[in-house]
Amino acid sequence: MNIVGFIQEDDAPKFLSDKFLKTGPWVSDNLGNTAIRFNYSFPEIILNLTIDSGSFSPANSEHQQQGIVINGNYHKNIPSGLSLPASRNEADNTVANSLQHYNHFIEILGSFFELEA
Repeated sequence: MNIVGFIQEDDAPKFLSDKFLKTGPWVSDNLGNTAIRFNYSFPEIILNLTIDSGSFSPANSEHQQQGIVINGNYHKNIPSGLSLPASRNEADNTVANSLQHYNHFIEILGSFFELEA
């Protein structure tokens, strides 16, 4: 399951470096971009989360907004060797939990960026 979030921020690279990087010589005015990647392993699923600067075009708008793009990928490994019905059951269970994964994604964004759901 893939989810994309967007937060409008005029200077996303600076915001992300201030938020996630320790001050040091690697952070300077010459830093063009900051991208952060997290990988969380849960008992039944893996969340790959990427936070990057980018742009977004809202529906029915020609104007792009600059900000932070958050990509979440909830990945379920279905074990090889399962019968077709068992594999299908694993996939169906994963899809059935999509609302739970979406809520988890929103919760993580809230904790990273101090957002209210």
